Amino acid sequence: MLTQLLGVGLGIVVGLVLVHLFVGGSFDWSIALPFVAGSLIGMLLGRRIAPRIVGPMLQQAFALSMLAVSVLVVWRASR
Repeated sequence: MLTQLLGVGLGIVVGLVLVHLFVGGSFDWSIALPFVAGSLIGMLLGRRIAPRIVGPMLQQAFALSMLAVSVLVVWRASR
């Protein structure tokens, strides 16, 4: 089963590859690797706690965490 976090992680990797191939851009692995590591840790932890949490509650927690990250990114970009 493809988790939402795995889907996001795959989307990021595909985006980086497409930018590198078609635009000729490059990316800094010192920035990308923490995201990869965080995704892997999140997937492993999520697999352990997901069976203990009902579906709608898990989806709400994921949505709230994505909202928090979005607000943090916008806040940091506006400084």
